[in-house]
Amino acid sequence: MGKILIIEDSIMFTELLTHTLESNGHEDLYFAKNGHDGVELAKQHQMQLILTDINMPKMDGYQLISAIRNLDNYKKTPIIVLSSESADHLKAKSKELGATAWVVKPYIPGQLIKAINICLGM
Repeated sequence: MGKILIIEDSIMFTELLTHTLESNGHEDLYFAKNGHDGVELAKQHQMQLILTDINMPKMDGYQLISAIRNLDNYKKTPIIVLSSESADHLKAKSKELGATAWVVKPYIPGQLIKAINICLGM
């Protein structure tokens, strides 16, 4: 189904997200706890989709989106933001930087899977 990079600093949320994805057939998962490590993983493995938090240490989600979009092979890779933030100006900022979609935490599993599947062309 494609490699999915999850960038999230909360272990509990990462476990929940992993369960949601794996139980819906998405099993080729890669994990990073901050944006810096996420960019490094993206350079090592070609991902088909990136799920990222916004508020993280070392490199936040906005910086991550910019860094990913500056990589030649990630110009069109879907990036879905998963954040507890919901303000319109924050969503607009992520979109300007190149995010594909924004899902508010806590998420509804079916809605998240639908967004992922649409982004992956499934």
